[in-house]
Amino acid sequence: MGYYINPLIGYYEGDRIDLNDKPVPKRADPSHKWINGGWQEDPAVVAEKLKQQALDLLSETDLVAARCFKAGISYPDEWKAYTADLRLVVNGELTVIPTKPVFPDEAEPYEPLKV
Repeated sequence: MGYYINPLIGYYEGDRIDLNDKPVPKRADPSHKWINGGWQEDPAVVAEKLKQQALDLLSETDLVAARCFKAGISYPDEWKAYTADLRLVVNGELTVIPTKPVFPDEAEPYEPLKV
């Protein structure tokens, strides 16, 4: 028994169906696709995970903004830039999560909710 890619049916496990089917290593999971001669996580899945991570982090920026407001200080410029970059990730215009700035000293301490 082996692992193969057939041009018509794609990846399969078992006995070779056609002599032209390409033997490949076992696929890690269904989210992986054969790309450029190796298994890689499907770019659409990667993009969706990144988008969800950015959305979760955007929720945290809302809490920081609220704490700044309560403390009577303006929302720091580095947090504005961070928030803008997270929105770029959500829109697919940026493909890395930006570095989170330091929490503003003047606002009360922030502890993310444990869900």
